Amino acid sequence: MQSFTLQHNAKNLRIAEIIRACTPECKIEVTKKAIAVTLKYGLSLSLLDLSMQGVELTDSEWRALFREIKSTLQGGKARMVNPGLISISPLKTELLTIRITPLEKKMIEEAAKLQHKTVARFIREALASAAGEIFDAETARKMAEKTGNAEERGYVA
Repeated sequence: MQSFTLQHNAKNLRIAEIIRACTPECKIEVTKKAIAVTLKYGLSLSLLDLSMQGVELTDSEWRALFREIKSTLQGGKARMVNPGLISISPLKTELLTIRITPLEKKMIEEAAKLQHKTVARFIREALASAAGEIFDAETARKMAEKTGNAEERGYVA
């Protein structure tokens, strides 16, 4: 998980409310001195998002917000993707090593290229998507067992 701290002031409180509204899985803790934001997956925050919610920041305030996030960020990486977009992503600290055939490697490289992604990003996203589908199917199977209609849904042999 990634977390950062903002100074406690009215503008940052409003920014934290917007982050919470845009990112429901985040956790916000407010003390007298600081606002702690904890993210499960990451965050993209844009000047446009803030402006649409009534928070107007000057360029210098936006850069100061980015510096504040970056200087207090733990467990993640903050980037100014473009002048109006801050991206916070989790650190990639785990290594997964697999052996594949030359044909599989070539196929993966070509598919990644078609989607304008690096091979690492392509594999990471494909594996996460496949894992999510497996978890969703397992959740559906367990729910069907609880409601007693597992057989009619084909979950029981």
